[in-house]
Amino acid sequence: MIKFNFLKRFFLFFIIVSIFFFSRFFISNIFSIDLNGANFGYHTLHSDLLQNDLIQSLLYQHSQPFFFSLYAGVLLKITNGNYELINFIFLFINNLLSIGIILYAFLISKFFKLSTNQSIFLLIVLIFNPSIFFYENIFSYHQLTAFLFTQSCYLIFMFFDTKKSKYEMLLYLNLAFLGFVWAAFQPLLIIVIFFIIRIATKIQFKKNLTIFSMIILISFAPHIKNKIIFGSFTSSSWSGHGFSTVFNPEWLNFCGHPLEKQSFYKNKYENKFNKIFNHASLVGDKALFNNIGLVYKSDKCFSLTLQKIINNPNPYLISRVKSILASHGKFAFDFEPKPKGWKINFYDDFLDKEGNKFYRQIILLFLNLIIYLTMIYMIFFSNYNQKLKSSLLIVAALYSYLFIISFTFSCCEQERMLYTGYIKEIFFLIFLIQIGNKKKLVSS
Repeated sequence: MIKFNFLKRFFLFFIIVSIFFFSRFFISNIFSIDLNGANFGYHTLHSDLLQNDLIQSLLYQHSQPFFFSLYAGVLLKITNGNYELINFIFLFINNLLSIGIILYAFLISKFFKLSTNQSIFLLIVLIFNPSIFFYENIFSYHQLTAFLFTQSCYLIFMFFDTKKSKYEMLLYLNLAFLGFVWAAFQPLLIIVIFFIIRIATKIQFKKNLTIFSMIILISFAPHIKNKIIFGSFTSSSWSGHGFSTVFNPEWLNFCGHPLEKQSFYKNKYENKFNKIFNHASLVGDKALFNNIGLVYKSDKCFSLTLQKIINNPNPYLISRVKSILASHGKFAFDFEPKPKGWKINFYDDFLDKEGNKFYRQIILLFLNLIIYLTMIYMIFFSNYNQKLKSSLLIVAALYSYLFIISFTFSCCEQERMLYTGYIKEIFFLIFLIQIGNKKKLVSS
């Protein structure tokens, strides 16, 4: 088990945090980069509902998991709707999440027996990584999901290193929390990881069965709430619309934009479920993407999309392959919206030139392929001890889930989805540092 002297640990933490905040002050001020600004209504409920009717509105939120709306609502309340202060607090918290990602990378690197200097070199690379800096300055949940995913990986390493069940339970709890932030993480993932760990460790699981059952129940809480209130067993009624976009732009013809014909689909919902709602989070101008009619419409979109795939799977499969190739030919920060000042100062125009864009896509595509092959090598062919290989295997299972969900049920924007699993690039950097050091770990 890895151990660090307290004073040494505190000193390293102080140095890392100091370098981090100095880098953010320098980059933000020299290049005039800043948060793109608080915005509400797409991933969250309407700002007025969050500020003035938070609890009731969260109860009626069905379009997305509740946590990001809760987070935004608390910011609105404690700042009394002061957007400048909201931006400052949100950016500061995102910075703390970045520090968390970087520190977890440091702790994970110690399992691979990197020296302190090598680990610090890894952290410097991460501190100045443009993808991490980009998502710090986006008003969204992406930095939080990347932090939680990285934290999950650390808990995996701690569990296999110590075999203490508390780390396994914390892992499941962490994955449940990820589901409260982003609907891509469903309770099924917890169950799959549970069985993979059972196979990998052969550890009996009786003592903590009650705790595990409670975590599963907690992870299904949003689904149960939506089933009881709305008649739909899902954590996000948006999923049907998201799935339909795999037939882009055809989805607009057979599914329609979520904000279109809301009164029509509201009536359809009421007739199907025999339920009538009058709360502003479900009907009216403030409902937006949480309109009650979307429960019915999303189910319809999902069914139509699935039927199209069954009837003729080739267009769907071809579009998914194209999506995989396209997204892996992009940086994680090739995403809209961008932070303030980003496009002016960060070489987007140079990279997007016709000739440069093609070479960039080819280079990044092969780089990502190398990263994936490196992960396979680390798990199956390296001289790492069994603890590391088992840990990497579970991490790969987590990332594979993220990969499959991102490409199976969505048209585009996979570059920002896969940023949640940024940890794969951290492992690649660790491997490169080890190769440079010509260091091998002996199997235990």
